[in-house]
Amino acid sequence: MNNFSKRINFKLNKKNKKELKFSLFYKKLHLYVHVPDWGINGNSRGSIISKLNATITRTSPCVKPFREFTIYVDGSVTPCCEIYHGNNYNENIIGKVETDDPNSIFRLYNSKLLTDWRKSVFDYNKKSGVCASCLDLDFANNLEDQHIREKFLGIK
Repeated sequence: MNNFSKRINFKLNKKNKKELKFSLFYKKLHLYVHVPDWGINGNSRGSIISKLNATITRTSPCVKPFREFTIYVDGSVTPCCEIYHGNNYNENIIGKVETDDPNSIFRLYNSKLLTDWRKSVFDYNKKSGVCASCLDLDFANNLEDQHIREKFLGIK
């Protein structure tokens, strides 16, 4: 985090260093940078850390692929920050940001692959793939929300 903040000329304060995160605006883009302590805030990172996998299949909706995606240092993009990408693991990559094309980030967000991913996590159904074992709940899970989503999808 220190090296990255220096590269982008962002001055970290004590709170940033303690919480291992910071955010900033770059032009019109809001960037959120964090370095989770997986020993404390562990999630299965897209089911690759099997001992942290959920014991039941997730049925709750997820908002992450609607509001964000994660860009790794090599330009690879995953649908959310809970999905791991590294030198020896590159499953679930939806594409790469092209450094010479500023519109590539918008094409990735609007791609069929990410659109289909968002559809698969929108409602209260059993999730599949890496989302099936995800424990990250980032919205209010309630019956009213379920009815709104079902109405939107034309289910009820």
